[in-house]
Amino acid sequence: MASRKFDYVNSLTKRAIILAGSFQCQGTGAPTILSGTNSFTVTRTGTGTYTIQFADNYAGIGYAQTFLVQATPADVANIVDLKTTSTTPGAYINLKIGAIATPATGADLTQTGDDCVQFIAFLRNSSINS
Repeated sequence: MASRKFDYVNSLTKRAIILAGSFQCQGTGAPTILSGTNSFTVTRTGTGTYTIQFADNYAGIGYAQTFLVQATPADVANIVDLKTTSTTPGAYINLKIGAIATPATGADLTQTGDDCVQFIAFLRNSSINS
C-alpha cells in the first residue's frame, strides 16, 4: 500500500489500468526487467523483436507507447514497429528495434547504464463490464 493518497484517473473506459515498465536488451540473450517487475514479462522472439506480456488477463489495450532510451541515439537504432494485441490469456505488445540504416532488418542491442526500453500502456480491466 502506498504511503500517500492517489486520485483516480478520469477515463471513459470503466476501471482503466495504466501500467508502465522498462527493460534492457541483452543482445541475443534474455532481456533484463528494470521496473514493473511483477506486472509483465518480456521475451526476445527474434533479432531485435520482443514481446511484452502482461501478467494479468486484461480485456484489451486502449493505447500503448514504447520509447528507446539511448546515450547515443543517432547512430544506434530506433523502434520501427509496434503492435498491440488483445487475446487470451491477456493483452501483449510486440515491438521491433531496427538499425537506423536498415530498419526492416532488426537490430539486437546490448544496453547498459541508463539505456533501456520503456513502455506505458492503458488497459481495459477484463473483470469489469463496460
